[in-house]
Amino acid sequence: MKKFVLVVVAIVALVSCKEDGQVLSKNKMASVLRDVHLCDGVFNTQRYAVGRLENLDSLYLYDGVFKKNKITREEFIYSLQYYSKYPRKLDEIYTMVVNDLSAQQEKMREELRSAEPKRKPKAKKE
Repeated sequence: MKKFVLVVVAIVALVSCKEDGQVLSKNKMASVLRDVHLCDGVFNTQRYAVGRLENLDSLYLYDGVFKKNKITREEFIYSLQYYSKYPRKLDEIYTMVVNDLSAQQEKMREELRSAEPKRKPKAKKE
């Protein structure tokens, strides 16, 4: 999480926002943040598992997230800056993100459980 915040601060410092920018809706922002965090998780896991990713910049991977969600990097940054000024709104968004990620995690667990072969109980030896 600390790394994500640092990355966002770096993006904000590098890219100036337009005053007439359009703020993403809470639902859209939650969707984008969910994808950003999933992207970070995959990147960090793979970076250490496969040494060749160590020089890859995670910011490059966000371009796919922005494309998937049909937004620009600038729209994301502008919206993040906007919601950062309103902690309650940002908290509501992150509650949606956490709830969505938790639901996805539970769904994956259920799929794994259902994919496991059913074991027959062993008969007692007398």
